[in-house]
Parts: sequence; C-alpha cells; structure tokens
Amino acid sequence: WHIRNGGTSMAAPVISGMAALYLERCPTATYQDFKRDLIEASEKDSYTGPLANYSYGHGKPNALKLLQDKNSYTIDGDTLICNLPTVLSSSSHLVYDSIVWSDGSNTYNSSFLNVSSPAQYSAQIYYGGGCKALTDTVTVTSIIPNIPTLESISQPTCISPFGTIEIVNQPNVLYSLGVGSASNSPVFNGLNPGNYFLYVKSSYDTTCFTTSLNQETINSIPPLSIDPITPLQFCDSVQLPLINGGTLTGNEAYYTSSNRNGIKYLAGDFILQSVDTLFFSDSLGGCFIEDTLLLNGDITANPSFYYDAICEGDSISPILSGDLGGVFSSLTPLINSESLNSNSGKFVSSDSMNYYIQYKVGAVCPDSLIDTLVVKALPNQIVVTPIDTTYNINDLVVPFQSNKSNSNSIVYWYSDSLKTDLISVGDDYTPQPTDTVLYVFESLDGCESIYRLVRVNFKTDALSLSTAITPDGDMQNDTWLIPNIDSDFPQNEVFIYNRWGELVFQSEKGSYEISPWDGTFGGEELSVGSYYYIIRYNKSSIKDQTGIISIIK
Repeated sequence: WHIRNGGTSMAAPVISGMAALYLERCPTATYQDFKRDLIEASEKDSYTGPLANYSYGHGKPNALKLLQDKNSYTIDGDTLICNLPTVLSSSSHLVYDSIVWSDGSNTYNSSFLNVSSPAQYSAQIYYGGGCKALTDTVTVTSIIPNIPTLESISQPTCISPFGTIEIVNQPNVLYSLGVGSASNSPVFNGLNPGNYFLYVKSSYDTTCFTTSLNQETINSIPPLSIDPITPLQFCDSVQLPLINGGTLTGNEAYYTSSNRNGIKYLAGDFILQSVDTLFFSDSLGGCFIEDTLLLNGDITANPSFYYDAICEGDSISPILSGDLGGVFSSLTPLINSESLNSNSGKFVSSDSMNYYIQYKVGAVCPDSLIDTLVVKALPNQIVVTPIDTTYNINDLVVPFQSNKSNSNSIVYWYSDSLKTDLISVGDDYTPQPTDTVLYVFESLDGCESIYRLVRVNFKTDALSLSTAITPDGDMQNDTWLIPNIDSDFPQNEVFIYNRWGELVFQSEKGSYEISPWDGTFGGEELSVGSYYYIIRYNKSSIKDQTGIISIIK
C-alpha cells in the first residue's frame, strides 16, 4: 500500500539531481531547454489523471527517460558488404547538429558513412544545448567467400567413366562449377572429361562470389601400355629402371605383389637381392596394366683376412673371418723356395721381402682382398770377441764383446741352442766359472740370427809352482818364487815344514814376494831334502794348496 505525500522541499532535491545529470549531458542548455525536456519525459497514469493539474502538474518526472531521449538515435544501412561499399546513416525524431562516425581506430565527420571494410561502427550525435548522444554499435561483415580450393578430385576409371570434384567447405556459401546454378553441397559427381573452374557464392547474396585461380581437369581414360623389362642380374642391390610404354600417365610404379599391392617402388629406387619378383604397372583411376620383372640377385661375398709379419724362413697361416672357402694366390712371383697353399693360405718363406697375397671368395658375386705379407730379414750371425777362450780361475776374466749388425738389435746369451736357459741380455757378457759354452743370438724386430757358439774353459789350478830350489849363491833358483801371489791373493800366507813337522818358514800375510823362502831357517842353511809346504790363499772359492818343495845342492 502507499500514501500520497508531497511538497516543494521534497521535490526540489529530486529535480535538482535530474537537472545536474541533464546539464552534464547538455552543458550549454538553458532552463527553458531543461523545462521542455523534463515535461516531455514526465509520465501520466491513473493516479495523475489528465495533465496538467494542480496535484501532479505535468506528470511524474522520469529521470531515466529524460536522459535516454538524448540517445534515441539508431544506425541505418546494410551491414553486409561484397564488392561495393555500403552506406550507414543515423535516424532519430530529434534534430541534430553533427555526426562523428568511428570504426574503433579512425573517426569520420559526416552525416553518412561509406563502408568498404568489415568492422564495428558507431556514431556520436551532437545537437542543441551541447548535448551529445551515442548511437548503438553495428557490425559490418564481409560476405565475400574465400577463393575456392580443391578438397579432392576423382578421375574416371574403367569401372566408372565419370569424375568427381569436391570443393573445400566454407560457411554461408553455395557451390558451383561455373556461373550456373549453385548448390549447398560442395561435391559434384558425374562429371565428364573437361576443365572446370570452382565457384563459391555467398548464401546472403548469390551475386557475391569468388572463383578458383586455376581450372581442375577431369581426364579422359586413355589406353594404357607398358614395355617389357629384361630380367635383372645383380649383386646386393640394383637400381630399378624406368618403365617405358606407348602411353604413360605418370603413375608408373613397381610393387611386390600383383594388382598394385604390397610395397611400392619407383624407378630409380634401389631393391635388395632378397626380392626375386616385382610387378610393374601403370594406372589411371581404377584402370591399370601390369607386367612381371624377374630379379636374379645375390649377396657379394664379404671376406676378411690378414697376415702377421714373419721372419725369413718362417711360415704363417692367415687370420680369416667373414665369408670363407676362397682361393689364395700371390700377386708377387714366387721364384725361390717360398710356397703358398691356395686353399689354406699357409705361406712358407725363404727370402725377406713383401708379398702381395690375394684372397678371392664367391662365384656369382665375388669379392677379393689383398694383404701385404711382410717377411723380415734375419740379422747376420753375430761376431763375438774373444772366442773359444781359456781362463785361469784366478785370473782376471775379460768380458766377451759382441759386434752387432744393427744398433737397434738386442743380444741374447744362452747356455743351450734351444734357448731354454737365458744367461744374459746385452752387448757384453763376463763369463762365469760355471760356463762351458755360450750360444749368442742377435735379435732385430722379432727376428733372430743363427747363433754364434763360444767355448769357455776355466782352469781350476790355483798356481803353477816350481818343485825345488838350489840355494848355492849363483843367483839362479836361489829362492822359491811364487809369481803374482801377492797381487792375485793379497791375503796369502805360506808355511814350510821339515820332515818332522817343524815349521821352518812362515811369510808375512800378503808379502811373500817381498821375502821369499831361501832354504834357511833362523839364518842357518837347511840340509838337502824334501820339505812340506802349505799355501793359504784365504779366499773362499780356492782351497789351500799343499805339496813338496825340495832343496838341491
């Protein structure tokens, strides 16, 4: 329910607010403009009764209508464009002063607008009192279809003599093959051989259309013919030849199965030896002609072999892998006693040189390899100095010296010819008392010379001594001389006893040659007879020497 209430104090604020909003839109309006527009925007109803009266005046003021009346402009014109521009204009019951059009990026001051580009357009309306109104926004759309393109084309076949063209689908268009009637379907069946332009027309205006840049061709069905191909003989793989014929369509190809089935190959492709039959054909649509190509292929042998280097006079067999069963031959003439087994490849050498050995495997698709067999020369028999030497065990032993044929050689000293007991390695060797024979080899790059035999003889006697002295003062054999005993045996001691075992002479250690025994004892001459001596060398490797020394006058 409601009750009526009113008064100037209550109406004034409302009307003032409406005036403020009005003046914001129409900043130069007069009070007469506001009064006129306010009255026009006021409403009457069953409560107001006929207007004007003293109860409701000119009616109930409506602020929204007051302001909306200033936007009562609409845009007129066709919003769909094709090849020609459309014209936009504005209509209203109000009288305006000017119109400014906008497409969102640019403005145009004109009472109407020629539009040739799709966009969203609106206008600002200026009229008395400085009022500005905004129109609604309209969208101008281009209905020019895209240039038609081909979706697919089916050529006539032996089964169906007609072709089919399908155009790529577009929205809001009709389709045709030429300027004739258009269809909603982009598929055109039952086409006779010929050339066709593709047309796409706007469903809004069929006079607005685009056409393809090039014609599409429905081919006629020509007679097909291909020439036979001679069977191919090859190793490993073969390049397929061109397919020739009287009328070729460009669809020539090879297939692993008949009726253009299986794996497809083109001329110029390589086919492996594992394929023995191909079917080559040409086709147009569902029509094709076919022939058979026989392939006689084999795998090329893949052997591998090599020889290690050997020394002159040695034999060797090759290292083999891959395909076996081949034949060996020497590309280097075998003019001496060397030999080559053609089946096993075993080579027996005689001279030092390089031999070029060929190994050939396979009959249909053979392959051959060549390897160089290096036969290295043996070093010359080594020269050793001195040779066949006899040493006194107590003498200074002079080392054997080898004279190598090559500075890079290595000299080996063995005690046996089978080289089971290696004594020393080096250019020189000092013989030991245990040595009797030496087998000396020179080795160069793994090859050894024949041995040089060296004999060694060590005497086991400590010293050669005289057995008597004649101390008669004639300066001949007056003392018992033991040559070099002090120098060879620096710790020597000499003892002489008479036949009763009494010591009659003892030398100073290491000084016998300074005071040798002269046949006296205590300054007195001893009688003629035999005396017993002991020589102590005081060297662990030589036993004491004993014997008889006699005095003769």
